[in-house]
Amino acid sequence: MVYTNSERSRTFLAVKIEDLYMVKMTELLSHVNRVMLDFKLDTFYKDPSFHISFLWCLGDQVKLIESHLPQLVKALKDCLCVKTEIRNIKCKSGYKEFTFKLKN
Repeated sequence: MVYTNSERSRTFLAVKIEDLYMVKMTELLSHVNRVMLDFKLDTFYKDPSFHISFLWCLGDQVKLIESHLPQLVKALKDCLCVKTEIRNIKCKSGYKEFTFKLKN
């Protein structure tokens, strides 16, 4: 999947999170949204696309990256490990970064 930030100043290559984890991710998002509402802030996406960004570049490079997507996907599949253990979630927004440790 190829994404850009809202200003289209950066383009990201990401892997979509499997449907298997959608319920848990949606539950986590609902907790975040409740906190946002407590502070009278906008909540996050109504129709979220849970993903893991692993490459980025400056500018709006969606068309360029999409033109090479089949080769990138093949290279990624060739080198991905079968199982990945996730111990925390890092959220970066602008210059701020937050780390949330997950329970075992």
